Amino acid sequence: MNKSLHIAVIQQSPDIGGAETFMCSLVTEFLKQGHTVCLATDSEKYAKLYKNLKVTINKIPFILDISGNWKGLVKSILRLPIAIAYYSSLLRSYKNNNVHLILMSGFSEKLLVSFLTLFIKIPVVWIEYGPLAPIIKRNFSLPFVLYTLISKIPKRIIVPTENTKKSLLNDIYIAPSKIIVIPCGIVLHKKKHNRKKPKYLKNKIVIGNVSRLTREKGQQLLINAMPDILSKNPQVHLLLVGDGPDKEYFSELIKKLNISKSVTLTGFVKNTDDYYRQMDIFVFPTIWPLEGFGLVMVEAMDYGLPIIAHNSGPVPEIVKNNNTGLLVPLDDKNALIYAILSLVTNQALRERLGGAGRRRAVNLFDIEKISKKYEKVFYEAIS
Repeated sequence: MNKSLHIAVIQQSPDIGGAETFMCSLVTEFLKQGHTVCLATDSEKYAKLYKNLKVTINKIPFILDISGNWKGLVKSILRLPIAIAYYSSLLRSYKNNNVHLILMSGFSEKLLVSFLTLFIKIPVVWIEYGPLAPIIKRNFSLPFVLYTLISKIPKRIIVPTENTKKSLLNDIYIAPSKIIVIPCGIVLHKKKHNRKKPKYLKNKIVIGNVSRLTREKGQQLLINAMPDILSKNPQVHLLLVGDGPDKEYFSELIKKLNISKSVTLTGFVKNTDDYYRQMDIFVFPTIWPLEGFGLVMVEAMDYGLPIIAHNSGPVPEIVKNNNTGLLVPLDDKNALIYAILSLVTNQALRERLGGAGRRRAVNLFDIEKISKKYEKVFYEAIS
C-alpha cells in the first residue's frame, strides 16, 4: 500500500475559474485518500474555497507575471529579490514539514519555485492547462527562454488534453516522456437532474452559458446571434451566468440590439446548480487561444445538457460532434445560429445528445477517477 503524501499546492489566482474549481475538487479527493495538503496563494477569494477543508494556507504577498504585458514584467523583475526570499523561506518550511511534492500550475511562479527546488530538494509536478504559443513570445521571448530551461526540472508535466500536449511538444520541445495527459474532472451528481425553471422561463427554451464575462469567452457571439434566433423562435431566452470585466460591455450590447427581455445576466453566483437546471441547451463559444479545457462543458454534461461549441482548441476532445453535442466552425455566425435552432426545435435530439453527454462525463471526467491518476503520477515523481 502506498504511503500518505504531504502535498503542497502553490497557485496564484487572478480570479475563480475552471483551474481553481478543479484544483479545489482535486485537493478534496486527496484529503479523502488520506493525504495532507497545504496551499500557498495570493488570493483570499480563492483561499475561501478551502475554508471547510483541513488545508494549511499561506498567503503569497505579491503577484509575479512575466507572460503578460511589459508592465507586469517590470514589476516582476523589481519584486524578484522579495520573491526569492519569500519562496526560499516557504520551501524551507515545506522541507522541515516533510512535504513530499509541490504541485503548480501558474506560469510565472512555477518557474521561480522550480528553480529554487534545485537548492531545496523537493520534487515538483506541473499542470499546464492551455497552449503556450500565444504567450511564450511576449516580452522579447523571455518566457520562452525561461520555460525551456526550467521545464527540465519538474518530474512530470500534466496536461488535460492532447491539444495542450501538442503545444508543449511543438512550441517548447518538451520530451514526450515527461508529459502525462489527464483530463480535468468534477464532482459528479449521483442522479439525473430534473429541469426546474422559474415562472418567467416556464414556456421558454433556455440557452445557457456559465463563464467569466469576457470577450475571450465569446459571449458576444451568442448575444449577436440572438436577434436572428428570436426572429425564428421568440420563445428562446439567453441565460448568461457569471461576472467579469466585460459585463458592462455585454449589457450595453444587449440594449443596443433591443433584446433585453430575452436575455438574463445573473452576475456572480455562488451556486450554479439552480441555473444549470433552468437550461435546455448549453453553449460554450470560447475564442480564447489559451483555452485549456472548458470545465463548464463537463458540468453541463453532468446535468444532461447538449453542448454547442466551436470545433477548435481542446473542445473536440471533450464534446463529440453529433454524439454529445454540435460543433461549429470558429467565427461562423450562421453555423452557430443553425446549430442552436436545430436543438431549439428538436427536443428528441436535445435529449439524445444530453444523455450521451451525461454518460461520457461519468466515464471520463469523474474527479475520483482523475485524482487516482494524479496520485499515481505523484508516487512516480517521488520514487
